[in-house]
Amino acid sequence: MSRITDLEDIPTISPTSEPPAVALPSPEPKLPLTTINHLAPEVLTEIFLAYMFWEPQPDNIDQELEEMVSIFTPDARSAPLSFCGVCSYWRNIAIATPALWSAIAINTSSNIDLIALWLKRSQSLPLSLYLSFEYSPRSEGATSRREHTERLMDMLFPTMPRWKHAWAHLPQESDMRRFLFTLIPEEGKSPATLLQCIHISPQYALAETDDLLPRLSSFPHATLQRFALHHGYDLSSDRIPASLWLNLQQISFSKGITTFTLHDTLKGCPNLRSIWIESLSARHYHGTPTVAHALQSLKINHVEGDLIHAIDPLTAPNLKRLSYVTQVGQGQSQGLQNFFERSGCQMEGLAIVCNKKIFGREETRTMLRTPIFTAIPNFSLRIAETACPPSFPEKILEETAGRWSATTYVHYVYRPKHYGFWHFGWGTLDLAKGYGPAYPFLVKSHKPTIKWTVTHEHGPSTYTSA
Repeated sequence: MSRITDLEDIPTISPTSEPPAVALPSPEPKLPLTTINHLAPEVLTEIFLAYMFWEPQPDNIDQELEEMVSIFTPDARSAPLSFCGVCSYWRNIAIATPALWSAIAINTSSNIDLIALWLKRSQSLPLSLYLSFEYSPRSEGATSRREHTERLMDMLFPTMPRWKHAWAHLPQESDMRRFLFTLIPEEGKSPATLLQCIHISPQYALAETDDLLPRLSSFPHATLQRFALHHGYDLSSDRIPASLWLNLQQISFSKGITTFTLHDTLKGCPNLRSIWIESLSARHYHGTPTVAHALQSLKINHVEGDLIHAIDPLTAPNLKRLSYVTQVGQGQSQGLQNFFERSGCQMEGLAIVCNKKIFGREETRTMLRTPIFTAIPNFSLRIAETACPPSFPEKILEETAGRWSATTYVHYVYRPKHYGFWHFGWGTLDLAKGYGPAYPFLVKSHKPTIKWTVTHEHGPSTYTSA
């Protein structure tokens, strides 16, 4: 038998063919499940603040000056109390964030202990207060409601040095007198050194009293730049001698005023940049012409009469935005053109709403073909459906091809059971907005809140803020 003595003599045996080895992927490490409760406290705080206070307002010239003031009802179903009911982590963060508790809506039925808790949690931050007390001296339970209101005010008055925004609706003259004489205990003196905005809402005109309007006029601090008044208002030039009116940059009238009041306000408040008026009784003004150097924005929810009569004696060289609702059509184009040319202003936005067919196709055609209007970057014109035939919008588009902005639009807005309207415009801002009587305050609860409306016949379109 032969022996294999050398390893090299060992025959090579090839194995049968096998598939190549496949490299298996390494298992990815599992990431821990992340929820909102894993966010850092400071991040969750910013989310809470944005949810409560952030409001997009791109049509404002000055966000700080024209922003709406968010106020919250002490309700377990709405923020910030609703945050506390989610879990202990949210509750602890909410309680430790004083800014969440610094804007409070208070009324005649508010729980005193709950309001005291909010004030405590707001620590030393500036306060935004919405005080709405409603009762009739002759109604059932009036005495107890009045006493409750007085206890609430007794608790709030010591916090005046922290007041930043204040809305006060006090139905009785005695209550308003106490409020104003606590706010301004002596003419030219006030503990409210941080106050930036105040809205006074009495059931009567302040001008009907001998001392309330002069006392208010003597508010001394330059911090107060925004003033709003509800109900009758008669501001005459001989009653605005104090520094308050020189400091104001924004003023709101949530009831009707006259052309006379508008011009005297502009003359007496030379630094006004923004005016909002619920209703203007536009009549011919026979006083001396008015030059409003600082005025940049004029918004009027409703014009009774012809706006052109009110602005004929007015020059506003820095006006940028004008918005109004009118029931007059004829002559608007020519009157506005004269006003803009006389003022020499560079308009950024113009919005007109007319719910009567008197603003017809000829007036519309004139406005849409006039260079001083087509040069305005943001333009909006709403006219009644009956103001022009259905073929008019297409025809005017053909006539003005190439003259309008690239963002031109023409909409027909139809509402079931109601009349529709035509909406002509261009640009990215639609300034045709009307606000409620609490402007600039926006009271929020667990229900959506109407922030603004677009006035038109048979119902407005609205934007709600949750």
